[in-house]
Amino acid sequence: MTKPLRLLLLPLVGGWVAISMARAIMAPPSSDPTQTVPVFRGAAPVKPPALPGATEKSAPGVTARFESTTSGPDGATKSDVRASRLIALNVPAGKAPTPFLPPGPFKATFTGDLTQRFRMDTLFSAQGRGALKVTVNDEIAFEGAGDDLSMIEGKVAKLKRGKNKIVAEYTSPTDGDAVVRLLWSSDEFLPESVPPTLLTHESSERLREQARVREGRELFATLRCTTCHTSSDGATVSASEAMVELAMDAPNLAGAGSR
Repeated sequence: MTKPLRLLLLPLVGGWVAISMARAIMAPPSSDPTQTVPVFRGAAPVKPPALPGATEKSAPGVTARFESTTSGPDGATKSDVRASRLIALNVPAGKAPTPFLPPGPFKATFTGDLTQRFRMDTLFSAQGRGALKVTVNDEIAFEGAGDDLSMIEGKVAKLKRGKNKIVAEYTSPTDGDAVVRLLWSSDEFLPESVPPTLLTHESSERLREQARVREGRELFATLRCTTCHTSSDGATVSASEAMVELAMDAPNLAGAGSR
């Protein structure tokens, strides 16, 4: 074998060996339906640090605010807010729209600005099921409800040059999957999702606070905090109902030398 060929094959063989060893050492995800993970009921009360100032007043996408339509034991409803690239949603039956809301019926409100380089007449339509109301510059552009929103005809909206305020209010069906996607079309193009590059939203303290909560939740799971910090009563929950990361285990080195 010539030297140039050996130099070419060495990185490929080395990479294949490294991947094979990693697959052998890492413990595969458990498929046991009876697997459980520890319950963490919260830490001691602590005052979170102040939010840093917003670096930008606007950001790509729209603001999506979720609100459960069923009240909890205390009679209050839970809400959550996050940024969304598109005015679209897909929540399977029996699942929660966000990690901070219980499964069940909910309302979602998408708010943002649709920026146009020139004036244009646009027809808005939708796909999915449930109830949807869309306003553009405070004028109704689409409104309807049912198991097939594509059968409902929207209205022509006159978009001005610059920013156009767009609000989409979606109510999930009482049962089944909650699916919705907003489309637009004109004489120049067929129906398609409203491009995320044309959507922007204003930053808010609530939005940045919820983003920080999501980052903390991710760190809590990926750093395996429940390995040491668990409930004092040893309570557990089914792994199928918890974050996938909580069921992950450390590398399994048992018999690694013989693999």
